[in-house]
Amino acid sequence: MNRSIRVGFAGLFLSLAAVLGGCSSSDSTTDTTAAVETPQYPVTVGDVTLEAQPMRIVSLSPTATEMLYAIGAGAQVVGSR
Repeated sequence: MNRSIRVGFAGLFLSLAAVLGGCSSSDSTTDTTAAVETPQYPVTVGDVTLEAQPMRIVSLSPTATEMLYAIGAGAQVVGSR
């Protein structure tokens, strides 16, 4: 057989193996939920200490605003840029 034909068959075989391997299913299930702990105040993050839970939040970017709504703190957002 010609060398280029053998290389072509090898490439086809490896590509097929990669596609079939990527399409395989797994019987194991994983839990993707995370446990949320209720923070105990005062909380220290870096150099900042919060004595009580923030009642109002001013968001400085649209991305931060979206994240606040995603974590359920949308009712506390009073201003956004």
